[in-house]
Amino acid sequence: MFLIKHEAPLVIDEIQYAPILFEVIESIVNKKKLETGQNNGMYILTGSQTFELMKNVTESMALRVSILKMSPLSIREIKNVKEERISFNKEDIFKKKQRL
Repeated sequence: MFLIKHEAPLVIDEIQYAPILFEVIESIVNKKKLETGQNNGMYILTGSQTFELMKNVTESMALRVSILKMSPLSIREIKNVKEERISFNKEDIFKKKQRL
């Protein structure tokens, strides 16, 4: 019912606490692939217990799952230090290069 009420794209955090969702998500992803030929990016599943997460990834989903291990908070985040905004403006980047 949860996945019917909340359709993809969807981010589900702490997925290890609802292991039944792996089975249901696999079914939905397989159906979407058959219907449209595409199924990338439908669900982003996060969790803090990698072992529990991996235990629930079935063989058929194994090739469609990417695992990204993330570090805990940085020192800047912990101390609430503002970070300098990174500019992707070509002119700003060029000005910085000229100063060097």
